[in-house]
Amino acid sequence: MFARPFRTKSNVAIKGSDRKRLRSDLGRLFGDALTSEEVLQIVPNKEEMTVMKLYSHKGENIAVYCVQKRPVLFEHEKVLYPTIYTAWKYPKMMTFFMTHTHVFEKLHNGADLMLPGVIAPPSGMPEVMRNQVVAINVTDNRAALAVGVTLMSSREMIEIAGMKGKGVKVMHTFGDHLWMIGDKQEPPKVPVQFDIPVESDSAEPIENEEAICDSVDLAQKEDGDVSVDFPNVSEICLAEDEDTEKEKDPTSDVEAMEQLLHQCFMTALKRKLKDTELPILTSTFYRTHVLTLCPGGRSLDIKKTSFKKLGKYLKHMENEGLVQTKEVTKGNDYIIAVCRMHPTLKSFKDFVLEEEVPTDATPNTVSSYGIVTQKQYEPPEISVVHCVSAVTKALFSEFGYKKGDPIPLNDIRAQITNYVKKHELVTQNMVTLDPLLHRAMYDKGGNDILHASWEDVFKKVISKMQVCHQLKFKGMSPIIRTGGPPSIQINVQQRAGNKKVTMVHNLESFLIGPSQFAESMRKKAQASTSISDLPGAANKNLQQVLIQGNQVSLVESLLTGQEYKIPRKYLKGLENAPKAKRKGR
Repeated sequence: MFARPFRTKSNVAIKGSDRKRLRSDLGRLFGDALTSEEVLQIVPNKEEMTVMKLYSHKGENIAVYCVQKRPVLFEHEKVLYPTIYTAWKYPKMMTFFMTHTHVFEKLHNGADLMLPGVIAPPSGMPEVMRNQVVAINVTDNRAALAVGVTLMSSREMIEIAGMKGKGVKVMHTFGDHLWMIGDKQEPPKVPVQFDIPVESDSAEPIENEEAICDSVDLAQKEDGDVSVDFPNVSEICLAEDEDTEKEKDPTSDVEAMEQLLHQCFMTALKRKLKDTELPILTSTFYRTHVLTLCPGGRSLDIKKTSFKKLGKYLKHMENEGLVQTKEVTKGNDYIIAVCRMHPTLKSFKDFVLEEEVPTDATPNTVSSYGIVTQKQYEPPEISVVHCVSAVTKALFSEFGYKKGDPIPLNDIRAQITNYVKKHELVTQNMVTLDPLLHRAMYDKGGNDILHASWEDVFKKVISKMQVCHQLKFKGMSPIIRTGGPPSIQINVQQRAGNKKVTMVHNLESFLIGPSQFAESMRKKAQASTSISDLPGAANKNLQQVLIQGNQVSLVESLLTGQEYKIPRKYLKGLENAPKAKRKGR
């Protein structure tokens, strides 16, 4: 229900009569699990309490009750549900259904809990009635991660449904947009009191998993009997003898050294070498980046590999499309480009660099059950990338790219250069166009063109690719969208009575919540704020923040200040700020 953004209709102080009604409903629904004192704590008499009327992305009417700006209850179709914040504080108020940890990600994305995914405790299935409000937890934590309502009684689940079909309709989860309007507390760690069978990491994937996950029928596979055959003593001795022979084999020493070289070299590319350092002398890169990554107790010597020399190894990596080198001066080779989006580099598991993770540093991002959140907002790194199109797919597939994969501009040039050199297409500083390269440059026509300059090749291929932008938030997976870099739009409108209002939209592109931004602006400008749907937007979930008066200057200072740190170039409409009045002479 709250997996996608909702629209706030109103947010007002709650009436005293509504407080009494809520306490009465809590006593009726959870009276056996809550004492009268606990009911009074959830719905207090004197503390600040508000009710938010909102519309979900499906157009459902929902009322959310907040105490000190933290959501504690929500009401949908006259049914009252506790939020996970309340479920954590009062863990005995609801019956729990347990499922596997990996299932929670599907629930968080809006799916319901299917009965085959429910793990029954040794005492048997919990006793529940149809339409009963329940909580959902996982195998490694007894704390609630979701709140839902049962679609059948426990007897119907076992006897009639045979533990198949949809069991619980999920209404609210940890990490969703309702959780976000609170203080974003992480789930408490509560140990499970009975043993859960451990799932094997090497288990076969569930067949037709995509179709299953649409309805989250994540049925457990029945584990067969596992037998372990222990080798006898003679087999162990034979294995030890073979290992000894391997150690004496000189080819194994070469392979081990090459593996160490590859590990250090790839780690240096991925974690140490910055694009701002390019071009860099190859010997400098090897000495300052590669050798320093060699683990303690081991020695890296390139002469003990089959390459013997650094130049040969770099040529090998250049043929693989990972780097691009150039002899800038006679006898001095430089690394001039690194293909950051190369599949081999992206999938490479590098060393953990201790100096990059100081023990006294507190990470800003927290990951729990697949949900990554920021303790304090940090702006993204924004870059322009080009995605592989249908026309250029055949050209880039040779380097492991698929249609839709993003490639930075420098990497595109490096990959085209590698392709031309690999297929020996250079003729007197011109590029001979083979069928793949020709089709990537000229989708239609151009049949009489057999050669092109390097610059024409780069421009033509890039023009056939989809322009996209990439947002990299720290600790989160990159977000890639079509089109150029996003911007936050700031407009000023004049209303009746010569009054002005400032409108801010597209905050969602930077993962800035309109509700939090509106609250910050209300305090900063000492003016009323409101949130409404963005008129004419293709995405109905986009909202705009309205602030009374011309507040462009304050909006700029808030977005570029310490709270959000958005670069000024991504703000459009700053020219609408009121002009400073000139003092009279």
